[in-house]
Amino acid sequence: MNLKGKIEKTLKSHSMALPGVSFTVKTKVETKLVNSMNVLGYIEGSDPELKKEAIVIGAHLDHLERRGDYIFNGTDDDGSGSVGLMEILDV
Repeated sequence: MNLKGKIEKTLKSHSMALPGVSFTVKTKVETKLVNSMNVLGYIEGSDPELKKEAIVIGAHLDHLERRGDYIFNGTDDDGSGSVGLMEILDV
């Protein structure tokens, strides 16, 4: 069975070393720091007891990428978290 067939059958990756194969990737990134605000919404419930409680769901757009040798991980939770929150809120 070929590699494509193995992946399709097991639905798992089949990583392997490729002896003698190498590649180089070069990228150029320009960044700038910006100030942004948080947003808060509130919807009061109709149940007399439950409306005394609150559920807080948050997300953020603050990924800083890289500063010198330090990488600020967060691209995935930054984007997917914000989009997920908008879906929950039905924006």
